[in-house]
Amino acid sequence: MTDLVVIVPSRGRPEAAADLMDAAAWDNGRWLYAEPLFVVDRADPRLREYRKVLRPAELHAPESTTMVEALNAAAAFLLSRDEPPFAIGFMGDDHRPRTP
Repeated sequence: MTDLVVIVPSRGRPEAAADLMDAAAWDNGRWLYAEPLFVVDRADPRLREYRKVLRPAELHAPESTTMVEALNAAAAFLLSRDEPPFAIGFMGDDHRPRTP
């Protein structure tokens, strides 16, 4: 079970997703008990680019029209897992964590 999943809505900004992944250092284990879940509208014209910078487990692409719908879809997706996370957080794709 993951302790914390941080939902990150994004649209048309795969470079922001890549920058956030670098800043949060998810790939080097800085956030040992947290994982990101970028939620990108299935109709986003840059969805393929997101798939190039994120692993499949880090991307959820529901049909949504607003950020609220995207957040709700991602939360429902996480809660439907066999082992849902202990907590769900939120971060914008323009956030850049600066401390471990």
